[in-house]
Amino acid sequence: PGDLQGQIKRAFEVVLWREPDESEIALSLAFIGKMKTENGLAPEMALQRFGVAIFSFNEFFYLD
Repeated sequence: PGDLQGQIKRAFEVVLWREPDESEIALSLAFIGKMKTENGLAPEMALQRFGVAIFSFNEFFYLD
């Protein structure tokens, strides 16, 4: 709790089995920030929405 960047990294590890690169961290932080500011979500809900969104990454659908 409180370490948003760490939570993003953990989400990538759990769902995609890899660490995110710097651009993916930046995009994820921007997504969560947008959920909070534009949609008025609480930080926990914005992070939850990110958790759902990560499952829609193309990488998740096309397994090697």
